[in-house]
Amino acid sequence: ANMAKSDFLSRMSHDMRTPLNGIIGMNYLAQKIDNPSQTRDYLEKIDVSSKFLLGLINDVLDMAKAESGKMEMHPEPYDIRQFIAYVEAVIKPLCKEKGIKLVFDLQPIGNRKPLLDPLRFNQVCFNLLSNAVKYTPYGGTVTLRIHDKMIVGTRLLTEMEISDTGIGMSEEFQKSMFEPFTQENRDDISLTRGSGLGLAIVKKVVDLMQGT
Repeated sequence: ANMAKSDFLSRMSHDMRTPLNGIIGMNYLAQKIDNPSQTRDYLEKIDVSSKFLLGLINDVLDMAKAESGKMEMHPEPYDIRQFIAYVEAVIKPLCKEKGIKLVFDLQPIGNRKPLLDPLRFNQVCFNLLSNAVKYTPYGGTVTLRIHDKMIVGTRLLTEMEISDTGIGMSEEFQKSMFEPFTQENRDDISLTRGSGLGLAIVKKVVDLMQGT
């Protein structure tokens, strides 16, 4: 347990130091110059680093909640149209930036709305879709496939598949991909990398939703 804690603190300290150094450095430079366009550029970089740092902290807090059994689900009817509007609002701009095509393959059942926690459902999908975009080169394709089918009574089975034409991952990494703090090629620390908690949180949330 002590070794795991030490490893965790070492990783997170390293990952948090990168954006924090950026914020401090850009803030110092912004104060030293009297050039509105340059200052705006520094402020935009501070904004990117701040959001990255907040994302790391949120991941750690979510993981702590999940590990301690304190992560709760708050189910409510969630229309697929609302979900697609969310995806288009947050993922389409990421795709546009990299010249990636976003494809939807949707087969809902009539006007039925599943009961689920929209916040956590969106979190799962955002983690997977943003990963797909992050590791897909310019001109590639990310596909979101959602097929519904009725099972017993009023229960609905939703099968969701997110695929991309990106770099993929090694068979070796696939064995540990849902373990906290694991990432492939961890030596490459930059703002394009996260905490290594995204897939672990996805797995915890899907388990809580009684999914696989």
